[in-house]
Amino acid sequence: MRVAIPQADMKTKHFQWVASLLISSVTLLAMDARCRADDGVKPEIERLELEMQDALTTNNMSRFGQYLAPDFKVIDPEGNVHTKDQLMQILRSGRLKLHSYKLLEMDIRSLAADSIVVTGEDQTAGVWDGKTFDYQDRFTDIFSKSSGKWLLVSTHITRVHK
Repeated sequence: MRVAIPQADMKTKHFQWVASLLISSVTLLAMDARCRADDGVKPEIERLELEMQDALTTNNMSRFGQYLAPDFKVIDPEGNVHTKDQLMQILRSGRLKLHSYKLLEMDIRSLAADSIVVTGEDQTAGVWDGKTFDYQDRFTDIFSKSSGKWLLVSTHITRVHK
């Protein structure tokens, strides 16, 4: 059962982009047999996926923030742009609880030795400020390798209305 959250509530708007970002970030790292990236990158990204999921499920947002580039930006479903600092402030509030996450589709393309573009679709459910949610999103993530470490540099999220 899907619970609708009023669009006019400012807290709800923040929730929508935070929840979408979390899920699309995990999706970026959640490679499986459907992924199409260089074989040498896949094991590293799979390891990062497990670390990121652990950070999110244990509410270790400081650790989660280590996967984001210093100049990270996210464009939420309403077209607003948010920085890493803005996102981390929301995440550290502890108002978000994720109950389920399901990757529906993902395509990973290596553009160069140090950059990956990921597009896909995911479904997530949980609680934000006591209100349940269940969303389906399409996303584009850009991941860059800097000083030998893969970092998420940008995310763009579009809500799927079915």
